[in-house]
Amino acid sequence: MIQQHLSRTAATSRSERPARLTAIALALGTATLVALSSGPPAAAQITPPAPPASPGAWLDGPLQNWNEPGGFVPAAPFSGSMSDARCRGQERRPAGPEEAQVGNAGWTLITAWPTQRQSDVAVVTATGDYDGMCRPIGYNAFVFTAGVFAGTVSPVPMGSRSDGALVRPPAILPGGRVDASFVRFAPSDPLCCPSRPQTRLLFRIDREGPAARPVLVPERPAAPAPGAGAAGGGAAPGRAVVPRLPATGGAYPDE
Repeated sequence: MIQQHLSRTAATSRSERPARLTAIALALGTATLVALSSGPPAAAQITPPAPPASPGAWLDGPLQNWNEPGGFVPAAPFSGSMSDARCRGQERRPAGPEEAQVGNAGWTLITAWPTQRQSDVAVVTATGDYDGMCRPIGYNAFVFTAGVFAGTVSPVPMGSRSDGALVRPPAILPGGRVDASFVRFAPSDPLCCPSRPQTRLLFRIDREGPAARPVLVPERPAAPAPGAGAAGGGAAPGRAVVPRLPATGGAYPDE
């Protein structure tokens, strides 16, 4: 009896085996077709790195003061030790307490940038280094009142022919305010010809900080300067052309 049962079970298993193999083959074939129809694995999506921010990008958004009461002249970004001797021929020695503070922080004074003075306010413009054509790079303008450092006109060092560079030396206005305009380049602009309108800022010296230490505060003027317009690549007929910040090369249409 047992032998007959085992024989029938084996026979049933042999008869069911082809059906199971067929089902397995069909399943494998279906999976293969699905894989082939879906194509090769999708390549990993690579996000390209964001382009570096323009050095003048800080002029586009809300102004946040980078100066602090009781601050010190920031250290120069470049040592200048590798500059060509021909570049160093335009340098001058510090004179006066304000220039001495700037020089002690590693900045270099040049003859083309005399210190601006009115009443007790002084603006010292100095560079950190030079490019291959002896144009200043990594420069800034430092504002003092009564010999005490109040702040810089830019949160980052500026470079000749770059976005956010000074158009001309900052001017000291009546009442001790400082007026500064900055060049604005579009990403596709050639180095000669900024197409965006210049950005003008006014700076007041706030003496109400801790221990009455002065601090330079940037503000946007309530209205553009008279005659302000797009910088453009060249001067319009009858439009004066003014030099750039001396020693940085070229000229811009007057605004």
